[in-house]
Amino acid sequence: MNKYKIYIISFLLFFSIINTNAAENFTISGSVFDKTVNEPIVGATIQIEKTSYGIYTNKLGKFLLKSIPKGNYTIIASSIGYETQKLQIVLTSDTIINFYLEPKVFKTNEIIITANKQFQSIQEISNSAVVLEQKSFNTTNQFDIEQILKTIPGVEVYEENVSIRGSDGFDFGIGSRTLMMLDGIPLMSGDNGDLKFNIIPFSDIDRIEVVKGAGSALYGTSAIGGVINLISADPPQQPTLSFDSFFGIYTQPTYSSWKYSSSPSKKYGVQAGYGKQFGHYGLMISCNFLRDESYRMFDDSYQYSGFTELTYDFTKASKLKVYGIFSLADNADWVYWNSLDSATRPPATTNLNSRFISSKSMIAANYNYIFSENMFLNFKTSAFYTHFKNNYPQSNPDYRQSDALTLFDELQLTNNLSKSFLLTSGIAFTNNTIDASIYGRQLQQIYSAYSQAELSYIKNLIITAGFRFDYETGRNFNDNFEISPKIGINYKIFDNLRLRSSIGKGFRAPTIAERFASIAYQGFRVVENLDLTPEESWSYEIGANYTNQEFLPFEIDISVFDNEFFNLIEPSFTDQAFSTIEFQNLTRARIQGIDLMLRLQLFSFLGLQTSLTYIDPRDLTLNEVLKFRSKILSISTLNFKYKNYEIKLNYNYTSKVEKIDEKAAFQVKDADARVPIHIVDLFFTYNFQNIGGRNLAISLNFYNLLNYYYTYMIGNLGATRLVGMSLSYGL
Repeated sequence: MNKYKIYIISFLLFFSIINTNAAENFTISGSVFDKTVNEPIVGATIQIEKTSYGIYTNKLGKFLLKSIPKGNYTIIASSIGYETQKLQIVLTSDTIINFYLEPKVFKTNEIIITANKQFQSIQEISNSAVVLEQKSFNTTNQFDIEQILKTIPGVEVYEENVSIRGSDGFDFGIGSRTLMMLDGIPLMSGDNGDLKFNIIPFSDIDRIEVVKGAGSALYGTSAIGGVINLISADPPQQPTLSFDSFFGIYTQPTYSSWKYSSSPSKKYGVQAGYGKQFGHYGLMISCNFLRDESYRMFDDSYQYSGFTELTYDFTKASKLKVYGIFSLADNADWVYWNSLDSATRPPATTNLNSRFISSKSMIAANYNYIFSENMFLNFKTSAFYTHFKNNYPQSNPDYRQSDALTLFDELQLTNNLSKSFLLTSGIAFTNNTIDASIYGRQLQQIYSAYSQAELSYIKNLIITAGFRFDYETGRNFNDNFEISPKIGINYKIFDNLRLRSSIGKGFRAPTIAERFASIAYQGFRVVENLDLTPEESWSYEIGANYTNQEFLPFEIDISVFDNEFFNLIEPSFTDQAFSTIEFQNLTRARIQGIDLMLRLQLFSFLGLQTSLTYIDPRDLTLNEVLKFRSKILSISTLNFKYKNYEIKLNYNYTSKVEKIDEKAAFQVKDADARVPIHIVDLFFTYNFQNIGGRNLAISLNFYNLLNYYYTYMIGNLGATRLVGMSLSYGL
């Protein structure tokens, strides 16, 4: 492995050296303005069509694309709330372009970056997708990405488990069918295969992109249900300093038997960040602290996170971005309640001195090189280390520890073979090395190769076809070979009406924990299953998007989907008497349903978005409802904005979980306490703009405004009302 790393580094250094001898390159610079008021547009997207190259405008509305080879290009300027503008240029020298965008009456999402590993309009892809910009999720004034993901149609989040369209049920935090990434680099632990989305401070995230449906044809394992990509912000041209703080208090429960303390619990945090471009160099650095005393006894936590991003623009045709991430968390050992009558207390047998300490650290690099106007290279590499242990001495039989190191490398080549034929190909390698008290020493390696073609020979029709090969090998389990094909179609019938369709195969390799975990913990006993095989799926989707810009502007999006799973891995209680759990392959399962989304601009100051996801999850082996899934998810948001005032009202409805594992009731008292979920969140924000060159925002926030009581998984009471105030300050 060390030799492999040295080879790759030498390869990159070689290219950086020969840059001085590369073909003649030029810059494309300029500004983007609002045409009606002639003011600069911050955060507008500048994209070179049919390439992986793009950039966002800074706080002055300016942009700079460096080291572009001479040739013929189409430059696209877009921003949410404005009409997209295209300009064709012949690049033979340094070029300055200014864009003047027409405002739209109704705001629609315009750009998605990662669905096909290139800059591409969200209307042109064949899968359902959602893009959230920083300015939209900053309104909620939280440091927790989990709260943001809960506002996405068709997405459920609980205890760092993410389920898209019912892909995941109750899995004890082990394994995920949703792939989480940072700029295309996976953020998955090597042992549990779970998501680590709270390790990056909000101030460093520019946007969140969610692609629904099987994404294994490009992304491989764990993308069987969808992909979430966190897009990091680029260092600004002007120095930027930000400070955010939050303080909230949980409402005491109504029932006296639930009150475990005479005083209410608190939740508070701070984060600070700095960014600046220094010539060829760029720097982003931030840190945060979050303390949650919790609404439940013995469920408090501390979290510290730090993030650093360094960029370097080479003189010729190349750019390097290096990341450094560190996170430390200290959590109490909450698992499930004592009973419904004492829902905020753990079982009486729980050791209240037990705590878990976990740390995550990652070093990663993202390198781009331009061979010519039609050929682009991208290389990603990362080392992601996770450490987990409890506070028992090693001599204690309940001592637990796990060290997992994930090494990831990907080399991708994008080639415009013609104006109507774009080919993206790459190879990737993942190496998971595990040393754990309950797994032993384990090794998992995945070798991958993929290729995808985008064809646009027919007017208004885009055809995407691709496949991926994955070979899994390791210690103490059989090798596996997977082929994941995909084909998608996007057809523009009219300017405001598009149809899309896709068929794709997905797969997920069993995690180390699913295969090898062997432990007795909190009344449960987990046993290993060395016979687990990768789960596979076929995902089918047909969708349509219609946008009306006339009187009462609106956007409506509809998707009908059918996901067929084979060898689905689910935790099963195999021994009722001892509450023994084993991860097993279901022969077959199916999740089919429909996604509906409506966005409506009632007035210039008032907008409404509502969505409905209906799923029918079936265990076809047992001919019954698939466990731990809800059939209906609905999210509605009413947004009022006038001058410096903003009010946001969210309503989240989730129908009652259809079925649980009845054997769980033997260990967890009142395990079947299930109700529909009705959550209302309310946010008031006032923005003080340009006070001495500074921006200040103060918010009053109500989470679970109605103090509705519910369970989000067996034996776990949902959060009570949280009333908080936040302050955001920028220089």
